[in-house]
Amino acid sequence: MAQVTNTLGLDYNSASFEADRRSFHTLFDTHVILNDDGSYTLYDEQDWNATPAHMIDRICYSATGQLAMIE
Repeated sequence: MAQVTNTLGLDYNSASFEADRRSFHTLFDTHVILNDDGSYTLYDEQDWNATPAHMIDRICYSATGQLAMIE
């Protein structure tokens, strides 16, 4: 199941930095979603193909989960 993190009022730089930071500790992608008010929210994809279609168009940055790359 996917999880939307309640990060109220993040700017793009803060949101993308936080997504990159989280990516080192997960198998799944972390997305930065643009909100209607111009702020950004983090979306943790915790299951394959779990991102709802209405959110896909709002993704402006994705950080690939780094644990998947460790051998």
